[in-house]
Amino acid sequence: MSPERPTLPPLPDGLTEHKYETAEGTLNYAVGENNGPPILLIHVLGGMLHEFLSVYEQLKDRWQVTLVDLRGHGKSSWTKSVYDFNSYHDDIIGLIRDVIGDPAVVWGHSLGAITTMNLAVSAPELVAAAILEDPPMMISGDASHSPFIASFKVTQDLMRTNSSDEEVLAAMQKVLPNFQERHLERYLLRIRTNDPEIYTVALSGRQNETWDPEYILRAIKVPTLLMQADPSLGAAVLDDHAARAMELLPNAQHIKYEGIGHSIHAALPGKTVGDVEAFLTEMGVRTK
Repeated sequence: MSPERPTLPPLPDGLTEHKYETAEGTLNYAVGENNGPPILLIHVLGGMLHEFLSVYEQLKDRWQVTLVDLRGHGKSSWTKSVYDFNSYHDDIIGLIRDVIGDPAVVWGHSLGAITTMNLAVSAPELVAAAILEDPPMMISGDASHSPFIASFKVTQDLMRTNSSDEEVLAAMQKVLPNFQERHLERYLLRIRTNDPEIYTVALSGRQNETWDPEYILRAIKVPTLLMQADPSLGAAVLDDHAARAMELLPNAQHIKYEGIGHSIHAALPGKTVGDVEAFLTEMGVRTK
């Protein structure tokens, strides 16, 4: 059982929160008004549905937007199962089938993008298009490349202590010196809310044992947009990763965002939404 968690910031008007029961627990999700076709937004490892609110604001008038807390994150329940690359998409399959009801455009960031990739292979009939925002898809092929390990380790250690908010913020400031104060406050919420075990597999490297990026990429047949951050600013997708992915993906486009770090949508919500909608239109995916 998860401990008592802090109160999270309220969601904007137009979004309503709900619970979906899975085989392993309860999934928290929020749905916007029915203003168009369905789009599902899936957050990063250690995040929560709040991470995509800036994108929601850009999409809400033309789409029916669903945001979700992955298992172990936000208001979703913690699980005794291992949190690895292959553990999240079954929950999302059920959510789309039972709640959304129609094939959705699925936009995932980092771990959310990995979940989207698995979803597109396991249940392609539920995915109208896959939007992959800087996924750590080639970690197994390049185990030395992970710009996030240091922050994962500090974050997990802090989650397992009784440190005060001030001590947590001071520790995070050391590992994330360029973060603005409002972003550090968001990290504090993550630390107080999420299951510490979500980081265990990533820190151990055990995802390499079961994750086969080349198989997954070859198997994705739905229209796919690969969004790459700038490798000089901590991107999960290096240039050779992007090139290899585009060789393997049969139905895809690639955009590289120079000068933008891993959270592309957070830095450029209007630009990324415009790029996604232009891609969907070009691919003939219904956007109205």
